[in-house]
Amino acid sequence: MDDVSARQIDWSVYVILDQSKLPTGRTPIEFAETIYGAGVDILQLRAKSRSARETYQLAVRLVECTPSDRHFIVN
Repeated sequence: MDDVSARQIDWSVYVILDQSKLPTGRTPIEFAETIYGAGVDILQLRAKSRSARETYQLAVRLVECTPSDRHFIVN
């Protein structure tokens, strides 16, 4: 089996993306692409300072850049 279900996901460590903690000039999309490229299996979006609409719009963009064998969580 070489489908997504055959790949083991490491749930013991995952990255939380909080835009307020990103380095200046770094976008959430750039950050997500970097961490997925480094082999991280799970990304969690934390957007407490955003409206529901803004959080949804960002989440949609992040889902689009999430590889099919990775996981994305919205908090």
